[in-house]
Amino acid sequence: MGLTILNDEDVKDVLDSLTKEDVEQLHHSLADAMHSYSTAVAPVDSDCCASNQPERMHIKLRDGATTLFMPALSDGGMGVKIVTLNESSDDHAGLPTPVTDGSASPMSSRTPRSSSPSSISTGNPRSSSPSIISPSVTTASSASMSSRKDSGDSSRNSTSSRTQPIRKPSSPVDTSSSNPSGKSTSPSGTITLLSPEGNPRALISASTLTAFRTALASTLLFRIRRSVHTLTVFGAGHQAFWHIYLALLTRGPEIHHLHVINRDFGRAQNLYMALGKNRNPVIQEMFMGGKLRPSILTPEYGEYSRLLKEYVRACDVMFCCTPSVKPLFPATYLTNTEGRKKARYIAAVGSYKPHLLELPVELLQQAVEGPYKESTHKHGPFQISTTKAGEGGAVIVDTIDGAMKEAGEIIQAGVGANGVVELGELVMLKRSHKEAKEQQARERREQEKRREKEELRKKKRAESSEASVSSSNAEDSAKEVGSKQSRGFGKLFGHLRGHSREGKEEEPKEEQKKEKQEEEHVGDGGLFDWLTRGNVIYKSVGIGLMDVVVGMEIVKLAEERKIGTVVEDFP
Repeated sequence: MGLTILNDEDVKDVLDSLTKEDVEQLHHSLADAMHSYSTAVAPVDSDCCASNQPERMHIKLRDGATTLFMPALSDGGMGVKIVTLNESSDDHAGLPTPVTDGSASPMSSRTPRSSSPSSISTGNPRSSSPSIISPSVTTASSASMSSRKDSGDSSRNSTSSRTQPIRKPSSPVDTSSSNPSGKSTSPSGTITLLSPEGNPRALISASTLTAFRTALASTLLFRIRRSVHTLTVFGAGHQAFWHIYLALLTRGPEIHHLHVINRDFGRAQNLYMALGKNRNPVIQEMFMGGKLRPSILTPEYGEYSRLLKEYVRACDVMFCCTPSVKPLFPATYLTNTEGRKKARYIAAVGSYKPHLLELPVELLQQAVEGPYKESTHKHGPFQISTTKAGEGGAVIVDTIDGAMKEAGEIIQAGVGANGVVELGELVMLKRSHKEAKEQQARERREQEKRREKEELRKKKRAESSEASVSSSNAEDSAKEVGSKQSRGFGKLFGHLRGHSREGKEEEPKEEQKKEKQEEEHVGDGGLFDWLTRGNVIYKSVGIGLMDVVVGMEIVKLAEERKIGTVVEDFP
C-alpha cells in the first residue's frame, strides 16, 4: 500500500464532499474510540485504551510559540501529530466585559476600525464575487452606519479582508487577524499515520483536520439534543466554521437562528461568506434556501450588552471557539433565576491552557452542585441530576487527565476529578441503556409467549374435560367450548391484529410514540434525559487519539474519491 498525502486543500475537498451518512460514520468511529479510551482497562480490550496513549509533549519556542507532540495508538493504526501554536496577545484575547445594567457598551463610543455594511446581499454561491452571505444577515457592528460613510478615516482604515475574495469557496476565514502579531493562532503542522504493522500510511496537513475533529467530538452530544433551534457561536475562525458546518449538515432544518459573536466584524462576515460559498449542497441550501436567520454581533455595536445577554440566554446550543483569557459573558446571564429557565448544551473548545478560559467559573461550579443521584466513573463517584432540564452534577470532558492539567475553566473553577466525566463513558452509558432496553423487550416477549402457551394448555384441558360429559349435554358443551376458544384466541392473537385485550383498536402511531418514550426513559437513571434536554457543559482540550482515528477515516474517504497524492511503494 502506498503513502497517501493530503495537504490542507485536499482535506477541505474531502470535508466539502461529506454527506450526512458520512458524518454519522465518522461520529460512530470517533465514539467507538472515545468509548474504548474511557472504559478499556488494558490493551487486550482495545488499543484505544488510555494506558496506550502517551502524554503529549510540548516545547516552548523562543518566539513564544508552542510545539506539541501528540502520539496515539488506535485499533486501526497509530500516529503522531506535531503542531505549532502561536499564542494570541493577552491584551486582545476575548471580548470586552459588557455593562450588566443594560446600558450601552463602553465600546460603543469608539470609532469603528473599519467600515461595515448594515446588510449583506445574497449572491451566487459559486461566484467568485465576495458579495454573499445568506438570505439576509442581521448585523450589529457599530452604532451609526451613516457616520461610517461620511468618515474618510474609516474608509481609509478598511481592512482588506472585506474587499478581497475568498481564495476558495470552501475555505474558512483566515485566522491570522486574531493575533495582533499577524501570526495565525490555528495549529500548523502535520499528522503522520502508520498501519498497525508500523508501515507509513498517510501524511496529512494538521490545520483543518484539527479543527474538524474537535467539532466532530463536540457534535457527538449535539446530535442527540432535543432542541437546537437557536445556535450561538463565539469566534469566527476555523473552529467556529467547522462547528457550524457540522451542526448544519447533521440538523440544519431544525436550526432557525444562528448568532456569531466576534471581536472583528470582517472575520465574522467572511465566516458567513465561506459557509455560503461552500460546495456542499446541504450547506448551500441552509444558507440560500432554508429558514436559517444568521446574525453578527461585535462589541462596537451600541447595544452590545443587551444583545449579548439576549443571544446567550436565547440559545439552545452554544459553541465557544476562542483562545480567550477571560469569560466571554457574565456568569449571571445563565446562573441567575432567569438564566436557568432554559436548558442548553455548551461546548467550550477554544481554551487549552490553565490561564485561558471562555466560560465563567461560576457556571461550572453551579453545574456540579445540587441534590443529585450518585453514579460512578473510572475516577470514582460523581453526581447525576434526576430532574429534567437541570444540571447533571458533572462537566463532560474528552480526557480527565488532560482537563485537570490544561482546561482553564476546570482548574480555575476548582472542579476536581469527581466533578467531571469523560465523553467516552457517556457513550458507554447510552449503549448500555440501549442494550438493557433491548434485553427488557426480549424478556417481555418471552414472558408473553409463556403466558399465552399456558392459556392455550388450559383451554385444551377444558376441551378434554367437557368432551367426557353426557351426550345429552354434548351440544351445549361444544358451543360453550367454542365460545371460550374464540375469546381465548382473541386474547392470544388480538395484539397481532392491532387490538388490545379488550378488543379495542389502538392507534399504531401512539403505541410507537409510547415505546419510544419508554426507550428514552426506562433504566437510564436520568442520564439520557440530562444529555438530551438538561444543562450540559462539554470542555475539550483534545487528545491525539482523535487525530489518528478521524485522520484514518478521512484518508479512506480521500482514496475512495481520488483526492490527494499517492506515493506508490513507499517506503
